[in-house]
Amino acid sequence: MLYIYYLVLSLALLTMLVAIVSVSRLYRLTHGGTIGRAVRIMAGLIYFFAVGYLAAFFAPQLPVEYFLMLTAAVFLFGALFVVIVLTVIGRTIRRAFEQLQIDQD
Repeated sequence: MLYIYYLVLSLALLTMLVAIVSVSRLYRLTHGGTIGRAVRIMAGLIYFFAVGYLAAFFAPQLPVEYFLMLTAAVFLFGALFVVIVLTVIGRTIRRAFEQLQIDQD
Protein backbone atom coordinates (compact mmCIF):
# COMPACT_ATOMS: atom_id res chain seq x y z
CA MET A 1 0.00 0.00 0.00
CA LEU A 2 2.94 2.32 0.61
CA TYR A 3 3.82 2.26 -3.10
CA ILE A 4 0.45 3.90 -3.86
CA TYR A 5 1.36 6.67 -1.39
CA TYR A 6 4.64 7.28 -3.21
CA LEU A 7 2.97 7.11 -6.62
CA VAL A 8 0.32 9.69 -5.71
CA LEU A 9 2.94 11.87 -4.01
CA SER A 10 5.14 11.71 -7.13
CA LEU A 11 2.21 12.78 -9.30
CA ALA A 12 1.49 15.65 -6.90
CA LEU A 13 5.12 16.77 -7.05
CA LEU A 14 5.15 16.63 -10.86
CA THR A 15 1.96 18.70 -10.90
CA MET A 16 3.59 21.19 -8.55
CA LEU A 17 6.59 21.45 -10.89
CA VAL A 18 4.17 22.34 -13.70
CA ALA A 19 2.68 24.97 -11.37
CA ILE A 20 6.16 26.39 -10.71
CA VAL A 21 6.76 26.78 -14.45
CA SER A 22 3.31 28.37 -14.88
CA VAL A 23 3.71 30.84 -12.02
CA SER A 24 7.17 31.78 -13.30
CA ARG A 25 5.68 32.65 -16.68
CA LEU A 26 2.86 34.56 -15.02
CA TYR A 27 5.34 36.45 -12.85
CA ARG A 28 7.19 37.65 -15.95
CA LEU A 29 3.92 39.13 -17.24
CA THR A 30 3.10 41.01 -14.04
CA HIS A 31 5.49 43.62 -12.74
CA GLY A 32 4.66 45.17 -9.41
CA GLY A 33 1.22 46.35 -8.44
CA THR A 34 -1.45 44.40 -6.69
CA ILE A 35 -1.47 41.50 -9.10
CA GLY A 36 2.32 41.27 -9.21
CA ARG A 37 2.42 41.14 -5.42
CA ALA A 38 -0.27 38.45 -5.36
CA VAL A 39 1.63 36.40 -7.95
CA ARG A 40 4.77 36.64 -5.82
CA ILE A 41 2.82 35.40 -2.79
CA MET A 42 1.31 32.57 -4.85
CA ALA A 43 4.79 31.65 -6.12
CA GLY A 44 6.07 31.50 -2.55
CA LEU A 45 3.20 29.24 -1.54
CA ILE A 46 3.78 26.99 -4.55
CA TYR A 47 7.45 26.65 -3.57
CA PHE A 48 6.35 25.93 0.00
CA PHE A 49 4.03 23.18 -1.25
CA ALA A 50 6.77 21.69 -3.40
CA VAL A 51 9.10 21.54 -0.39
CA GLY A 52 6.27 20.05 1.66
CA TYR A 53 5.68 17.39 -0.98
CA LEU A 54 9.39 16.56 -0.98
CA ALA A 55 9.33 16.32 2.81
CA ALA A 56 6.30 14.03 2.58
CA PHE A 57 8.51 11.41 0.92
CA PHE A 58 10.15 11.01 4.33
CA ALA A 59 6.89 11.17 6.28
CA PRO A 60 6.45 7.39 6.66
CA GLN A 61 9.73 7.37 8.59
CA LEU A 62 8.67 10.20 10.91
CA PRO A 63 6.67 9.95 14.12
CA VAL A 64 2.94 10.33 13.52
CA GLU A 65 2.88 13.74 15.24
CA TYR A 66 5.28 15.24 12.66
CA PHE A 67 3.31 13.76 9.80
CA LEU A 68 0.13 15.29 11.20
CA MET A 69 1.86 18.68 11.58
CA LEU A 70 3.05 18.51 7.95
CA THR A 71 -0.46 17.63 6.78
CA ALA A 72 -2.02 20.43 8.82
CA ALA A 73 0.49 22.96 7.44
CA VAL A 74 -0.27 21.90 3.86
CA PHE A 75 -4.00 22.28 4.55
CA LEU A 76 -3.53 25.71 6.14
CA PHE A 77 -1.37 27.10 3.38
CA GLY A 78 -3.56 25.44 0.75
CA ALA A 79 -6.53 27.33 2.12
CA LEU A 80 -4.51 30.55 2.11
CA PHE A 81 -3.53 29.88 -1.50
CA VAL A 82 -7.18 29.45 -2.49
CA VAL A 83 -8.12 32.75 -0.81
CA ILE A 84 -5.32 34.57 -2.65
CA VAL A 85 -6.28 33.06 -6.01
CA LEU A 86 -9.93 33.98 -5.51
CA THR A 87 -8.93 37.52 -4.53
CA VAL A 88 -6.81 37.91 -7.67
CA ILE A 89 -9.58 36.52 -9.86
CA GLY A 90 -12.13 38.85 -8.24
CA ARG A 91 -9.92 41.91 -8.74
CA THR A 92 -9.21 40.94 -12.33
CA ILE A 93 -12.91 40.50 -13.10
CA ARG A 94 -13.76 43.83 -11.44
CA ARG A 95 -11.07 45.62 -13.45
CA ALA A 96 -12.28 43.99 -16.66
CA PHE A 97 -15.86 45.12 -15.99
CA GLU A 98 -14.66 48.62 -15.09
CA GLN A 99 -12.70 48.76 -18.34
CA LEU A 100 -15.72 47.57 -20.30
CA GLN A 101 -17.84 50.32 -18.74
CA ILE A 102 -15.20 52.95 -19.54
CA ASP A 103 -14.99 51.71 -23.14
CA GLN A 104 -18.77 51.84 -23.52
CA ASP A 105 -18.96 55.45 -22.29
